Amino acid sequence: MGWVASDRRRWCWRLTATLVVLGSMGRVWQTQSAETVVMVALVWGGALCCVEDRLPTLRPKPSGAGFALAVVLLLLAQWRQEGIVQPLYVAQLLPLMQGLGLLLLAVPINRWSQWLDPLLALALLPLSVILVAVLPMEGLSRLTSHVSGVLLLSVGVDAVVVGEKLILPGGAVAVDGPCSGIYMLAQLVVVGGIFSLVFPLGGGRRRWLAMGVAMGLAPVFAVLANAVRIALLAVMNASSWPQKQWWFAFFHGGEGGLVFSLLAVTAFAAAYFRVQDHWLKLPR
Repeated sequence: MGWVASDRRRWCWRLTATLVVLGSMGRVWQTQSAETVVMVALVWGGALCCVEDRLPTLRPKPSGAGFALAVVLLLLAQWRQEGIVQPLYVAQLLPLMQGLGLLLLAVPINRWSQWLDPLLALALLPLSVILVAVLPMEGLSRLTSHVSGVLLLSVGVDAVVVGEKLILPGGAVAVDGPCSGIYMLAQLVVVGGIFSLVFPLGGGRRRWLAMGVAMGLAPVFAVLANAVRIALLAVMNASSWPQKQWWFAFFHGGEGGLVFSLLAVTAFAAAYFRVQDHWLKLPR
């Protein structure tokens, strides 16, 4: 049996979307940091989750102008993506540009109201860049060092906090730059937004209020996870472990930091679903 036109268009759209996402992830993997790779994977995954239940009934029917604009956006994004090294703000805007192109290929602009969630998920990526730029890194470093000191004191480890330094008998660490957890914090804000879009706690204004609360509270998990990481680094640095230099370098670097990012995301997800279960049980 031959395909009807709508089935062919849907197959072509799915193929195009798959190639765009895989190309985006592959290029980011080659040119950007591990933190950026994780962020791009998060927003593309969130966008996919937002449209997953609509894909079986999708009947792509773009307008002529929409199709032309979509081709321009996708080609422009592909051209920029081919750069050997992209500025961070360009790399973070490309998925949103590609998402706009894919949406223009799927539905006319007058039907976008039902398809805004995946675009909002992709828009969280440039938001993370803005957060990293505007958040006071020095203040976050001081907060992290104090929280780490409290955690160590609570388990019986003598620790003194002086500004951004965490001092233990036998060694000390300084919390500055990426060690402040600023990238982890931005990542948790993005995770909070994606959870609110994929697993909403309500409809209408209540939904956006819940999204704002989730994005506002998610960084608490990042601060706590990073404080545990800094406390661990301080203990390692003050210890006489034979392999402490290797472990210190690992957990101080981006890959080791991603381990604690995963812990923060896991803790946030558990708390979010607990709140959601409680919310759904409330009488309406």
